[in-house]
Amino acid sequence: MDSATHPPRRDPPGRVKEFIFSRLHWNVLGELSEIEVEDGVDENGTEKLSPFLSHPIAAESIAQPPVSVAYVHSSDISAGVHFYMCTYGFEYKGFLIENTDGRPITVKDVVTGFHDHLDQPWHKQILITYKKNAIPNPTGTAPVSATENTGRTQPPVIFLKHIHAQTLNDRAWLNISTFLIGELGISVEEFWARRKANRLHLG
Repeated sequence: MDSATHPPRRDPPGRVKEFIFSRLHWNVLGELSEIEVEDGVDENGTEKLSPFLSHPIAAESIAQPPVSVAYVHSSDISAGVHFYMCTYGFEYKGFLIENTDGRPITVKDVVTGFHDHLDQPWHKQILITYKKNAIPNPTGTAPVSATENTGRTQPPVIFLKHIHAQTLNDRAWLNISTFLIGELGISVEEFWARRKANRLHLG
């Protein structure tokens, strides 16, 4: 078993605060400055969104008790490598976050680490190719990319879907899954509603 992907054994579930990540409106292909946090509702019952980078949640430890080492893995990139790159000998192992001074790993550490990870050769393109082609969409669903008035196709919008986690001692294993707008015929509004319901269950 690859310890960079799965722990040899694990702590009881619930140590990593998975529900915190479900508050993020995070387009993993966008800019860090565009990420927002669900921050309650206003007097009209409308969901409030606050900038992530300046929000207290960014500095919050991902786990309680904290961890100082995390192996982060994208299930979608892994699947994309299996579908499109295995014949070329391309291996996918995710990435490591390690605070050698023992500082707790924060939500911001994971978010910025994943953005850097997508900038590595092939990772972003494999993710886009897999999400656009490997998951069938029902006939008549919304397009998965937008087009400007100029007619130029824009990059797809791929949001964080959820993070599944396991822990052992001072280490965590995080598995990131993503959602492409229109995937399986699910609208972005339905996606947010489903994810919020799941967060209430986790919390």
